Amino acid sequence: GQQPPPHSYAAAGNYSVTLTAGNNHFCTSDSVRIVHVTDTPTVRFAGLNPQYCTGETLSLSTAITNGNITGYSWNNGNGLTVPNQSPVNFVYHNEGNYPITLTAIDKYCGSSAAVATIPVYQVPVFNLGTDITLCPGMTRQIGVDATAGYTYLWNNGAGTSRIVTSPITTTYSLLINNHGCSSADEIVVNVLDNCLIKVPGAFTPNGDGRNDLLKAINADLATAFQFRVYNRFGQLVYASRVPTAGWDGRIKGQEADAGTYVWQLSFKDPTTGKDVFEKGTSILIR
Repeated sequence: GQQPPPHSYAAAGNYSVTLTAGNNHFCTSDSVRIVHVTDTPTVRFAGLNPQYCTGETLSLSTAITNGNITGYSWNNGNGLTVPNQSPVNFVYHNEGNYPITLTAIDKYCGSSAAVATIPVYQVPVFNLGTDITLCPGMTRQIGVDATAGYTYLWNNGAGTSRIVTSPITTTYSLLINNHGCSSADEIVVNVLDNCLIKVPGAFTPNGDGRNDLLKAINADLATAFQFRVYNRFGQLVYASRVPTAGWDGRIKGQEADAGTYVWQLSFKDPTTGKDVFEKGTSILIR
């Protein structure tokens, strides 16, 4: 009625186990049984990098040796379980530390698991904005708010999150790095030769790409802008509130007659902030 003492084996193999029973008259009887001991599975996975970036595909394969495996499953540490697939791909969209578990089921020895916690870092998301136009001598601070743990590198060598622009037309690019996860953006700062707004005395709308529009020159930064053109009878033939737009010499799709046209221009000066009203004449040449 006694239970046999427990015993463990250090190596796999076939072992002969003998049970000897005796009575008070010195009579004995042996019972022999062969015990088959299998190796405990060694569970590992291959393809793991030290760290990953959000949105990056992580591809892992099983490296299970020994044992009598009947199945296995992955858990990505973020609520996803995938059975019996190798390689397996995971993608993480949020920064954090994720414990990945590979569990193998052995026919005789139950389950064995391997666990590795991987750090996933956020790819910096930012936008330097639309391109900027400035008047001569003007500068502007550009960049982004600093984030702890991020590093910054501009194409001019600056290592801060914000810089002050140069007074010449320049394309600026910024690379932001977060533990090896990086992204970049660029912005063009266009510095005008001058901001003296004027309207030319003549234009030639012949489609050659030169002086085809009657428009205000250097008006890119003007606000409260309005430009109107009238024919010699005082009839309005063109009007716009867009500083960079101009009249192409057509009226309702038809070519206007060559001759003199009157224009009126009003705007807020980008350098002084004062309201300006001007008028004059320009010649349409065909």
